[in-house]
Amino acid sequence: LLETPMSIMDKSIASRIALLLGLFCLVLCAFLISLLQLLKMLSEEADETVNVALPNMAIASYISKESEWAKGILHDSILCRDRFVHLGVVQEIEARRFPENVLESLEALAVDPGVKEKIKNNLHELNGILAGTNQAVAQRIDNLRNTERLVKRIRTLNADLPQLERELYASGDPGFNVWKTAYSDVLTAMLLLSMHHDRPYSLRLKSEIRTDVKRLLRSAEASPFSGRLKKLSSDAATMALAEDGLLALYEEYTALESTLDALKITHQYTSNSLIESANAVSQQSWTSIQASKKTLAERYAIIVATVGVTFFLAVFLALFIYRSIVRNVVDPIKRLNNCMLDRVNRIPTPFPESVRYELAEMTSSVRY
Repeated sequence: LLETPMSIMDKSIASRIALLLGLFCLVLCAFLISLLQLLKMLSEEADETVNVALPNMAIASYISKESEWAKGILHDSILCRDRFVHLGVVQEIEARRFPENVLESLEALAVDPGVKEKIKNNLHELNGILAGTNQAVAQRIDNLRNTERLVKRIRTLNADLPQLERELYASGDPGFNVWKTAYSDVLTAMLLLSMHHDRPYSLRLKSEIRTDVKRLLRSAEASPFSGRLKKLSSDAATMALAEDGLLALYEEYTALESTLDALKITHQYTSNSLIESANAVSQQSWTSIQASKKTLAERYAIIVATVGVTFFLAVFLALFIYRSIVRNVVDPIKRLNNCMLDRVNRIPTPFPESVRYELAEMTSSVRY
């Protein structure tokens, strides 16, 4: 290939054509090999992008699903008012192994370490929220059971009031009527408070209970039947004002409800943060896939353009080789054949001369 054009012209026709065909095959093979290598490289890049992006999207979807499950199980736990139902919820959480399963999947997540650390923190926070919620719900169930037992005792006292009224009514003591009114007011207010009405109404009931208990104790002291009425008044006051009384149970219930409300708000924020992080991972993976897709499309366009250009160059080279064969081989042989036909027909025609020694020797042989 490094020889001068003049030296190539001096070669035989067969050598020149063989050289052109060899050059054509060499260029074509080099192009095909380069094309295969480029396609292989593009395929590896696409596989690498997909192998990273798809697991990330799957793990992000799993994290979002677990976050939604945690939100649902938290709601179910808060609604629990029965111990056995709550135990079922706790067992479901333990069987789910949240967040251990998510953390195990998170290790395979190929994202920014800051995002991964944020997801881990959110998972630990959600786990703590679930644990705190279950503890508060268990305490609330105990509170409701204690309140229910206390309400049964209050109803028993209220049920015994008509019998006591029949026994003491004949005395005609006006102090007894005052005591009975205060006693009924205390029991009624305690029963209403045990139903956990809205906060303003419950606060008013608490104030009424304290006032009615004081009035009840005073009226019991003033009654001639103070011995018997004192015991009933003391029992009612104890049920209302003792450390384990109804007012204390109500305060505990209110505190637990406030704690659960705070946990719900915290869980909502943490869950949204976790879902946002998972969505960010999915979006990042999807963006990488789209970028890879765009890059592949651009490179494939370049490949198609290169193939088109190469095709036209190959056609041009093939036409050049064909024209060279026709000009240097076919046309001289045709002229020589026409000359021979003319000689056979007794037409004086000079033999054609050729610069290629094969045709020159052929012409000399025919002339001879």
